Amino acid sequence: MIFVNPEVLSGLGEDTFWTWIIRETGAEVGVPKNIASDDIILHYSTMGKPTHPAQTIALLWELYPEMSLRLGTSFKKRQRLIDASLVARWVTVPTHYSRAFYARDAKVLPIAVDSELFTPAHDKYEIRKNLGLNPEGKYIFWGGGSHEMKGRDMRDKWLISNSDYSLLFADKDNPLPQDQVAMMMQAADGILNTSRLVPLFMIDWEALACGLPIIDGGGVAREVPLKYSPREFVRESGWFRSDAIHKWIEYIEHCKWELRN
Repeated sequence: MIFVNPEVLSGLGEDTFWTWIIRETGAEVGVPKNIASDDIILHYSTMGKPTHPAQTIALLWELYPEMSLRLGTSFKKRQRLIDASLVARWVTVPTHYSRAFYARDAKVLPIAVDSELFTPAHDKYEIRKNLGLNPEGKYIFWGGGSHEMKGRDMRDKWLISNSDYSLLFADKDNPLPQDQVAMMMQAADGILNTSRLVPLFMIDWEALACGLPIIDGGGVAREVPLKYSPREFVRESGWFRSDAIHKWIEYIEHCKWELRN
């Protein structure tokens, strides 16, 4: 049996990783009392070393090591990440970039974007009318909270220098429904990059899936290869949900096979 043991089940809407993987794979939440050595736990790694006898798939995030590297942030969870990666039988990371942070090889498995919801606008002007916006205006999308890594200070500076643009934004401190976020992205002319970290956040992947170009707002350089449109880049990177779920199910079945053999 597959169980998922997340530190936080959901905080940004029902289409977060945990709710998605539970729904699509039939996994159960939590670690039951009578766990067996041939059960598999998909483990959110900042919880440290597992204390159960089951075999573990560690899910290692990019965020904490990158914050330490680029922002000099000290955080207690870093050692828990390392501990989890060392004792887990299997290790997964969301991008090739994050493999460099950990001491052992890891399987790259995208978290995945809901590419049916986050899609380019068929009629940008009509969407703007529905949102009460000026159909002829210029709009920039930005997503993030107040943490230093998001670069809100750079966002505000960019807006002063580009006063012909109006801001559309999703604030982590006041989360919006996913469909409303998608509509704002579809109404925008681009997504403003003010991130101080290299990896793309989920909201960046979603904006790219909506076809938005990345606009430089002073953040760490992020570029879509010239041969791809933004949405094509998401698809080619394996972040369409319809593609990613097959990779996850295939990997979980491989783990089950290894246990049997």
